[in-house]
Amino acid sequence: MHFSCVEEARATCAALQALATSGENTLPIRMVQAGAHTTVMAAARAYAGDVEVACGACVVLQILAGADGTEVALVRDGAHVAVIAAARAHGGNVEVARTVCGALQNMAAANDNAVPLVRDGAHTALIAAVRDHAGDVLVARSASAALNTLSTVEENVVPLVRDGAHTAFIAAVRNHAGDMAVARFGCTTLYSLAMVDGGVAPLLRARAPTAVMAAARAHARDGGLVQAACGTLQSLAAGEDNTARLMRDGAHVVVMAAVRAHRGDLMVARLACATLGNLATAANKVPLVRDGAHVAVIAAAQAHAGNAEVVYHACAALNNLAAATANVVPLVRDGTHLVVATGARDHGTKSSTMVSGACITLAALATVEEAAVPLVRDGAHVALMAAARAHVGDIKVARLACDTLCHLAAVADNAALLVRDGAHVTVMAAARAHVGDAEVTQFACTTLWLLWAATDCWETFVRDGVEGFLVHIITTSPWAPRTH
Repeated sequence: MHFSCVEEARATCAALQALATSGENTLPIRMVQAGAHTTVMAAARAYAGDVEVACGACVVLQILAGADGTEVALVRDGAHVAVIAAARAHGGNVEVARTVCGALQNMAAANDNAVPLVRDGAHTALIAAVRDHAGDVLVARSASAALNTLSTVEENVVPLVRDGAHTAFIAAVRNHAGDMAVARFGCTTLYSLAMVDGGVAPLLRARAPTAVMAAARAHARDGGLVQAACGTLQSLAAGEDNTARLMRDGAHVVVMAAVRAHRGDLMVARLACATLGNLATAANKVPLVRDGAHVAVIAAAQAHAGNAEVVYHACAALNNLAAATANVVPLVRDGTHLVVATGARDHGTKSSTMVSGACITLAALATVEEAAVPLVRDGAHVALMAAARAHVGDIKVARLACDTLCHLAAVADNAALLVRDGAHVTVMAAARAHVGDAEVTQFACTTLWLLWAATDCWETFVRDGVEGFLVHIITTSPWAPRTH
């Protein structure tokens, strides 16, 4: 379309804007079908230096893109290119920036548009708008919403990080700390960016953790925001070199608070447990327990006991914490063994990984005599034995189960309960199933000797075939001198 002068272009954009907002819901769709978008695009190209034309064209394109089903056609015809050009020509004008961000936000709503928008530089226009108008919350909201949508497509994540989308988000979250929408979009996008290879280092350099944690504290009641914050922290904590900084900045405190505030939120529970598990590196294990991280993990596991994924991450975190001997007594005092044992019982039949983790944790707890008695008193050994029976063919489970029962049997006060509940039968079954394995055989025989030495149980042993089992081991095992 040819315009004879700038006034005509301005008037055309104003008329189409009035028409698009006249009230009929289907009118914007019909306008796109009739080519109204190409008209305002032509006006914007013809008078690229005129801010009024640029703003008017972007407003019309924003309205048209907000109608259901028009987004793909608009991008196909290059509407986004016109909007990006307007942003570059008039980036300093806040009204243009608002309409540019709003138009790109609406166009990004269609999944098919995500890749072409980033390919043609829509994300750089949005990032520039956030930087140039740092104090404008409307720009921040629309730009954050658009970038958040674009970040959900894996192909876009690398260029988004490369071109600084994360720094724009971090700045927006800091500049508009009280705005829920900006904080939520910012945290959600940073979560997406943190999950891609190569995304963690730039986020750490830009101090993303502190921005995410500040947002989670300021908007602690918003479940979606807190989920994204926990997810971002989980990804950032996956690298052991990062955990000291995250602990120093209080990442564990934020996710612990999230569990308390959103006790019924399954996603928060899973992400929080996974984050605390990642943070539980060697130097952090004792400080985490001192600050009550295990209590938060236990609460999450208890609140979502029926969800295998939450229980798995909870048990993994507790397993990491139990590796520090100084943690064992407080872990058992607060019920770690109950969570782990219950997890193995309820989910162990389908997951040998769950059982192995439970066995490792219980084995670590059983090495401290002060903790070994509560383990048996509270029935952790029963769940352990059930898991061993369910996975009798798994050599790792057999070794860990027999090792744990051996440690529990070393405490004389446990012997009677262990015999009553059939610990001797369990270790014999494991040794028979893995007759060629030295570790299983030695743990089984040592457990039997410890139980016999501490209790008057020979009649029970004879009834359950212990004598025949030992004779068989002595006569057939290549490790007979040691086991004898």
